[in-house]
Amino acid sequence: MKVMIGTLYAECNDQIPTRARLENFDLARGEACIDKMKIRSVFEQAQITLIPALYADGGSTGVIERPAYDYIESQMLQTLKTHLHELDGIYLFLHGASEVEGMGSGEHRLLEKIRELTGPYLPIAVTADPARQPVPGTMWNNARSCAATANHRTPTPTRRNAESRRCCAIC
Repeated sequence: MKVMIGTLYAECNDQIPTRARLENFDLARGEACIDKMKIRSVFEQAQITLIPALYADGGSTGVIERPAYDYIESQMLQTLKTHLHELDGIYLFLHGASEVEGMGSGEHRLLEKIRELTGPYLPIAVTADPARQPVPGTMWNNARSCAATANHRTPTPTRRNAESRRCCAIC
């Protein structure tokens, strides 16, 4: 079984006068993406091969500049396009409170674009910080499983439990 993974973590505040640029994000690909997401052991126990897309952590920040978001989205979607034929599911860690200049929620847009490529049947599991209420008919309805289970202060064992549940949702 193969699962694409990725992170878009940005807790945006439109009252902060500076914008989040790409260089403000901690970016990681490949094995570094898997390590930064801290999910390797959960998926290895389930004998799932991980296909890392991108780890993008902007932390708490101002609104994300559109070129920065466009790069993050393009990297995630390129990995998806490359591996779609072999994927059994997708696991994403999304903060849930990103705001992209001129666009709104980055998470909602990212999941809409992913669904356009996958169609309605490929399982998508999302672990999100409960910072924002779900918007009906958008992101949360596009994912098979979503849980408000991990926030900034959640200890690793609690996050591991949440990720185990998301892993099982894909299987």
